[in-house]
Amino acid sequence: MVYVWSPASRFDVKTGKAGLFGFAGHAHVVRARGFAGRVVYFPNAPSESRVEIVVPADSLDVLTPRTRRNPQGHSSHATDVLHVVEYPLISFVSTAVTPTVDGFQVQGRLTLAGLTGDVSCDVRAELGGTRCGRLAVSR
Repeated sequence: MVYVWSPASRFDVKTGKAGLFGFAGHAHVVRARGFAGRVVYFPNAPSESRVEIVVPADSLDVLTPRTRRNPQGHSSHATDVLHVVEYPLISFVSTAVTPTVDGFQVQGRLTLAGLTGDVSCDVRAELGGTRCGRLAVSR
């Protein structure tokens, strides 16, 4: 089955304390306001499944709560860190998909701010018909 993102879909990424969104020293939840992609899912052979996602870098909202140190939140830092003018798109293409109790373990190639690297993440997707309604990624 091929699932495409519905316009009402939600895409959230939970990050750790290190890495690109680790500038504040704690975990973050980042929501993409706009994105496109698809999931090609083979129920009888899940390891053959694929995930492809493209996100406009300027569509990200860091949902980390505001603090006294940073009353504006972290969105402005994210825009600076991502260099959205030079690198307007973020993309992810899976290289391996493994079913888990709660969803899938997905390995793939992430291109972000002009750099491409291998990442592994846990993915939970709510699928219905031919549409993906919600995608939650934890890294």
